[in-house]
Amino acid sequence: MSVTVYILNRNYASFLSRAIDSVLAQTHKDLEIILIDDFSTDSSREIIESYRNHKKIKIIFNKENLGLIKSANIALKLSKKDYIVRLDSDDYFYNNAIKDLYEVAIKDKNIGLVYGNYNLIDTNNKILRRRIRLCLKDEVKIIGHPCHGACTLFNVKALNEIGGYSEKFDRQDGVYAFYSILIKGWKINNIKKVIFAYTQHSKSLSRNKRILYKSRSKILNEIGNNSRKEIKSTLIISIADIENLIISYKTKKNFFKYLNNELAYYGKKKFISNIVIIVNDKKLLDYLDGLNKVKMCEISQDFDRLKLKNNLFLKLKHVLNKLNLCNEEIYFIRNLEFPNLALYNLDSGYNLLRLLEEFKTLITIKKIDNQLLKIKDGFLAFEQDDLLEMHEREEKYSNNGGLLAIRNEVLFNNKKDSLFKQPIFGLDIDEISSIHINSSLQDYIFNQKL
Repeated sequence: MSVTVYILNRNYASFLSRAIDSVLAQTHKDLEIILIDDFSTDSSREIIESYRNHKKIKIIFNKENLGLIKSANIALKLSKKDYIVRLDSDDYFYNNAIKDLYEVAIKDKNIGLVYGNYNLIDTNNKILRRRIRLCLKDEVKIIGHPCHGACTLFNVKALNEIGGYSEKFDRQDGVYAFYSILIKGWKINNIKKVIFAYTQHSKSLSRNKRILYKSRSKILNEIGNNSRKEIKSTLIISIADIENLIISYKTKKNFFKYLNNELAYYGKKKFISNIVIIVNDKKLLDYLDGLNKVKMCEISQDFDRLKLKNNLFLKLKHVLNKLNLCNEEIYFIRNLEFPNLALYNLDSGYNLLRLLEEFKTLITIKKIDNQLLKIKDGFLAFEQDDLLEMHEREEKYSNNGGLLAIRNEVLFNNKKDSLFKQPIFGLDIDEISSIHINSSLQDYIFNQKL
């Protein structure tokens, strides 16, 4: 009983020896090491061959470029140990990494995976920031995806129970494994130590966030469909302030082009039972396409009469009562002040709430460098923070209201501030999705499209 460490490499000759040597330097010595080269075209083969005679090392050269997932499954099949962990060849472990992960894992045979913290470094080995990851069970106000695919110690039984890594996808193996193992009933744990260094450079697979997050959405949909029943939901879009929205979108034609594109997408989603559009003039119907699920609600006068102008949740409850839509399980609120929000984020949010029943609320967020999010008196407040460490207890985020999801029991709970009495899931979004309509960058995007 001990650990398999497998190193996946493709054309990272300049980092490869550092990664291998970091495994050989581990204070935990009961290791099996598998080096898998994924058809490199640089000098990686020569470097790997120099380790050929090491008794702990098994070497595999793929005869073609198989990619991350297929190579990971090769390592899983070859493993002769009870636990397995991947190290990417451009990263490296600190000396006690395996020891620290393993000591936690063996305390409970029902632990499916253990992960730790890491330093983000540049190609000169300079620490850019420290990422402190928290467990879903920790008492936090807001939390995103907790586990990195690499350098997470997996129980081999847990990985085999989910059939290994799904080869339907070519990336985001950590997302697939984490949620698949979690819903099988395995325990998840983490350690409060920095265990590895993650190198950020131009070739890093994680640099293109939109591609990564789209893959994440597909993975979550696959897991959700295979393990959870469908949850009926209602999507709410307010265009009551139509005059200002049209000004921000430059032209009425441009605004309705964006809106109709979104309606076409949302209308195809089986889990969306109804689309509620809040308007101040029902003549706007003439500009909308694809209205098969759309319910219009003209309520501007109601807001004035009932003094609801500044209370979003009272507004929502009033509208839903008026339309007799108070029994949906989830309500999505789409804010059109973020016109570039990637539409697949709706699918991601829906499936995360299907999978993680303990989370009652979900918001879209974007990490930034200069602000610190805190939930204070029921509002999202910002404070400056010059600390190097980035804790998910108080992560650095941009307040992005592009999409909010709330469960029925929270929205219709009459207790004051009930929305903020439980953890909120923060759905990471890419930079383009987070652009506000009044930013200069959005002006540039509109001008390019007009």
